Amino acid sequence: MLLPVAAMIIGLVLCHNIWIAIALYYGIIIFSLIAYRITGLPRQILRDINWRLTSFYSIITATNGILIYFMWPWIRKGEQSLHEVLTGYGLYEHQWILFILCYCFCTPVLEEYFWRELLGSQSKWPDLSDFLFAAYHVPVLYLFIKPIYILLIFIVLTGAALVWRQLKIKHCGLFIPIVSHFFADVSTIFAICFL
Repeated sequence: MLLPVAAMIIGLVLCHNIWIAIALYYGIIIFSLIAYRITGLPRQILRDINWRLTSFYSIITATNGILIYFMWPWIRKGEQSLHEVLTGYGLYEHQWILFILCYCFCTPVLEEYFWRELLGSQSKWPDLSDFLFAAYHVPVLYLFIKPIYILLIFIVLTGAALVWRQLKIKHCGLFIPIVSHFFADVSTIFAICFL
């Protein structure tokens, strides 16, 4: 459960490279899913599809990009532009398409399958996996966000993890969590592009 956090620390803090962090993070998730013989991905995604709830949660999660955009002047860390920080960590303009594809399409599927299916519990209360899902974001957020706001975002991400886990339990599948997670990530990318 701590390996994803370690992947971000190794990739971003020790190696100062987004691509190393992503490769380690995806590698840990894929290895874990294979090692624990987690199968049935299409079945897990497509069970009990509820379009109304999917739309509702997708709209809710998509607001995070709007919040990032409008709160950026207050929450940003340092004077460097977002572009300068990303370039300093190895994400160059010619790599943006690959990054966007990974971030928007691979991440929601892998993360929901890992955090909610493999590590998630049946508890209705916040679970260790919810806190660790939020914790793995901290090294990433530290690059861009003032520490006081990282705590607030950590709480929001823990809540999002709890809601996604409950949706997975209630609807016996990952469709709503994956689609709403996709919209959260897409809105984040739009905010980054406009910033």
